[in-house]
Amino acid sequence: MVRHLLGVLAFAATFGLLAHAVRRLRLTLLPGWVGPPGALVDLVTIAATVVAVTQVLGVVGIYRWWAVVPAFGLVAVLAEGLA
Repeated sequence: MVRHLLGVLAFAATFGLLAHAVRRLRLTLLPGWVGPPGALVDLVTIAATVVAVTQVLGVVGIYRWWAVVPAFGLVAVLAEGLA
């Protein structure tokens, strides 16, 4: 139960960071895309980022929770830096 709760909290924290960074990046690169088109761009970018990061971690052989959480955090920080 505790391990499940920690996993949910880690997911919420990393997803929140990633969603915020992607939204800021979209507002910087595509300032005119607001409303539903902007939300769609955010969702597609988040989905593509999740797939890309997990694929890279899987190829390297470290697809574990202790590697996924910092990887998404690092991607979020990099996206925030670009914004």
